[in-house]
Amino acid sequence: MNDNISLILHTCDSYEFCWDGFLHYFKKNFQIESIKKYFCNEEKKINLSDGWEQFPTGKGQWSNRLIHILNNIKDDYIIYIQEDMWIHKKMDYDFLNSCYQYFLDKN
Repeated sequence: MNDNISLILHTCDSYEFCWDGFLHYFKKNFQIESIKKYFCNEEKKINLSDGWEQFPTGKGQWSNRLIHILNNIKDDYIIYIQEDMWIHKKMDYDFLNSCYQYFLDKN
C-alpha cells in the first residue's frame, strides 16, 4: 500500500465506552503500520498511541460529521470503520492489499 490511503474511525463522544475495547482489538489484530489512522470523534480529548491521530469533528449529525471528515482527509482511498466494529481476527495484509490493488486497477 502507499501513502494515498487512510483509515478513519468514525465515532461520537457518547460511545466512549466502546473505545478501549475497540483500540485493544485493533492493536492486537490490525498490525499494518503503513496506513494513516484517524480517530474521528466529536470534542472529547483523548490520549492515543500506536500511530492514531485525533481528528475532532465537532458536534452535529452523524452524516454532517462524516462529510466534514471526508472533506478534510485528502487521501484518495479511505477505510471506514466505527467503534463497534471490533476486529477479532488478525487482518490479512495480503487480502487487504489485493482489495486495494483491485480498486486501483478498476479505477
